Amino acid sequence: PDALSDREGTAEFYIDPNNHGGNSLNKDSIPNVDRAKKISVNLTTMDLFVRKEKLEKIDLIKIDVQEHEVEVLNGAIE
Repeated sequence: PDALSDREGTAEFYIDPNNHGGNSLNKDSIPNVDRAKKISVNLTTMDLFVRKEKLEKIDLIKIDVQEHEVEVLNGAIE
């Protein structure tokens, strides 16, 4: 799986077994992080994703990434 961030690389993605909408790259946003399942995800920036997918125009972006919004926006400079 891929995740948007401010850099390319890999990161741990925390899956909260008690809150299906509360999964995050930010372990501090998971209340019981010790019980969370961790998987490795590839990171990319929004700029690189848009180029790779050859998107010509974006009308709207909705971001709900559990306290990782700043990182996603920092990867969307272009």
